[in-house]
Amino acid sequence: FLQNNNLSGPVPDNLLRRPGLNLR
Repeated sequence: FLQNNNLSGPVPDNLLRRPGLNLR
């Protein structure tokens, strides 16, 4: 989960929160 936070930098949270990725 922490690794995902790293993406929060270059990539907007919106992209990570997308239902398609469902990283959560």
